[in-house]
Amino acid sequence: MAAQETPYPGQTGLLGKPTTVNNVETLAHVPGIVANGPEWFVKLGIRGGAGTLLATLDERVRRPGVHEVPMGTTFRELIDGPGGGVKSGKAIRGFLPALSSKWLPAAALDTPMTYEAVKAAGSGLGCVGLSFLEEGESVLPRLLEISQFFMREQCGQCPPCRMETNTLAMVVKQVAAKQAGDYAAQIEKITAFARGKGNCSLIEMAAAPVVSALALFPEDFH
Repeated sequence: MAAQETPYPGQTGLLGKPTTVNNVETLAHVPGIVANGPEWFVKLGIRGGAGTLLATLDERVRRPGVHEVPMGTTFRELIDGPGGGVKSGKAIRGFLPALSSKWLPAAALDTPMTYEAVKAAGSGLGCVGLSFLEEGESVLPRLLEISQFFMREQCGQCPPCRMETNTLAMVVKQVAAKQAGDYAAQIEKITAFARGKGNCSLIEMAAAPVVSALALFPEDFH
């Protein structure tokens, strides 16, 4: 069977066909809940959390990997406990709960990892692919990785999403290269125009890390 051509060069398209996405972490909880009951699962959590969650930490901690912790564990407890602490010993400047979330300041590290608490702090828990910035480190390299990821992974169905993800990646690349420009105005204009116009939530997911970084780390954009 001949390979089909994607509708937008360089993009991974759905080609108009339905897809099924199963959350493996959620499905993995099902046998335990069926065997032991929902009350058992709820009691595994702490500080108002229910059950457990899988949190991913990168090589910046002493014990990187995927750690299962009670829902309600704080971000600081995750980093210092299962993660073994920050490898460099430097203070944390800010952190991103998940790839599609908003950046939070270091003062929010004591927020319990529950959907309600993280939302109240101004971000989203997502799949807890936690990343953080150390003191003296610019947000731009990490932001460039994230914006380019969403540019590649958007499916190509929605013109506003294609425009937003491509433009955000271009703007962040220009900022990282220290090219002159009014980046704040560009970012605010493109995200405001595209807000709520996609067929899925990716259009918001791509904007959240960039817009929040601009608000939390404005000095990095000059």
